Amino acid sequence: MYTVHKEVYLNKYEKKYETILVTDSYPDVLSPYIRKIKLPKVSVYKQYTGNECKYCFYDVHKPSKSTLLLLNDLPTLINILKKNSLKVNYEISDILDKHMGNSFILAYSEN
Repeated sequence: MYTVHKEVYLNKYEKKYETILVTDSYPDVLSPYIRKIKLPKVSVYKQYTGNECKYCFYDVHKPSKSTLLLLNDLPTLINILKKNSLKVNYEISDILDKHMGNSFILAYSEN
């Protein structure tokens, strides 16, 4: 089982904060849609663990290959999962949502 979370990201090019979709691990079939990036500090007041690299989803169909999937791109992510024979597990997502805090988005698995 894999999970998707949201993370605040400082887009230095557009000079704005965005909420992006990230995962801690993923199946090989999603490799074309994942990029490991180092997240810049969002705030000087936030404590960092030293390793702020995350596996971020990005949209391969947008003009810029560096376009990260944002929270409002969640339908796009679900379509990517379905197209790659991955299943969103709504039951487990409901359970995890109650216990993992407000950054949790969904759980998915291989069929």
